[in-house]
Amino acid sequence: MTHAGLSWVLVVVAILGPGFIRGGYPQFSEAASCLLAAAALLVAPRGMRSHPLIAACMTLWVLWLLWLGLQLAPLPTDVLSQLAPESLKAWNHLAEIDVVQQARISVFPEAGLRFFIVSLGLLCIWKTLQQLVSVDPYAARRTLLAIAIGGFVQALFGTLTHFNVWHFPVLEPSGRAHHAVAHGTFANRNHFAAVLVIASAATLALMLSVRDTSRGRGSFIMDQLNKPTLIYRVMLFVLLVAVVLSQSRMGNVTLGVGMAVFALFWLISTRTMRSFVITAAIFTSIAVVDILLISERFGLDRVVQRIEATDIDGDSRSVLRQIAMDAINAYTPLGSGLGTFARLETQFDPTIAGAPLVYAHNDHLQLILEAGWVGYGILALLLLLHMGHAARLLGSRRALHRALAAGAMMVCTAALLHATVEFIFYTPGWRVLFVAFLGTLIGVRPPAMASTTRES
Repeated sequence: MTHAGLSWVLVVVAILGPGFIRGGYPQFSEAASCLLAAAALLVAPRGMRSHPLIAACMTLWVLWLLWLGLQLAPLPTDVLSQLAPESLKAWNHLAEIDVVQQARISVFPEAGLRFFIVSLGLLCIWKTLQQLVSVDPYAARRTLLAIAIGGFVQALFGTLTHFNVWHFPVLEPSGRAHHAVAHGTFANRNHFAAVLVIASAATLALMLSVRDTSRGRGSFIMDQLNKPTLIYRVMLFVLLVAVVLSQSRMGNVTLGVGMAVFALFWLISTRTMRSFVITAAIFTSIAVVDILLISERFGLDRVVQRIEATDIDGDSRSVLRQIAMDAINAYTPLGSGLGTFARLETQFDPTIAGAPLVYAHNDHLQLILEAGWVGYGILALLLLLHMGHAARLLGSRRALHRALAAGAMMVCTAALLHATVEFIFYTPGWRVLFVAFLGTLIGVRPPAMASTTRES
């Protein structure tokens, strides 16, 4: 096996493994993923000369790590009183109860250090895939295929365990709150659905970028049956069924919105009328046939009823949202450090009964609170650069590059929407897949620098 092949195998295990180990929440799973990613980067072939976009993204990655390091660095009291007075107040309170540590911006440095290491692992995943795709024209398709197959297996496992066809206790998450619905190896059905949305984007990208190998004027139906398109179509159907069976409201909403975004960008980038008609037929079949079958057999109507019955103001998430906003006002603009929301929750709402929740159920607010406006701005700019690159790739002559770009638009849109009510960016099994998709995308050179050979 070549170094490139070994690197790809290692990084695929790093991105697929955590999701199948109880969603990636066990710390040994997260640590193993980081180590595998580092090993993959170590043996990865050196990529072609980086274009300015990759250099800009790398700069933002480094700034993100430096910012996390600054939050963890011990600071003199007089400096901290000027930069983060609320953090100093928290450290003074800890000193009163005999917790002796030097004050810093982060009020929970142990959690912050863990997220710093996780960020290093994510950077290794992103950089490895970027380098592999830049030197190997087939690496992008293989990576999409790995993500699609991983999601398909997850969907199949979640569906069959939901119907009590089989059980694998070693894969079953402990303390799952959503045991009555499909959840796969995740304790939370929303995270299960979010992972399947990424797999659906990868499957759609593969299905729409299949090379046209038909000869002459034979039967169009037979041509399609002889292609991998039919296999991808079956995989997509299983993914859609599993998302519906999860009964995740936002999971189903983001899947629908994401597929609409994919369809829009793909149709815009379509270059021939024949391709336009085929694409329109595929998405029409998804919108009509799949929805009718799923609604009749798997209870899509129950999901719709849950969405219609949602009371945004009466939901417990609204309480958490207010707590997060109050904490943001106190700790702005530098934040309180990653992983600190659970420690601050009861401080801003002491009436909460039971154990405090670890997450704000709104990634945007929690990241603004913990990473500060500086950290949130770095991540937002990093994501915008990837989406801008995807928009440029829509003009590529290669079908795979256009499909990958449309898939990235779907994944990013779904993630930003889902993050308004959930903590998917804090979910290890989802997070590695998301970064892997972005790394695969950024490895594709812009149309002006890429080969003009047309794939389809």
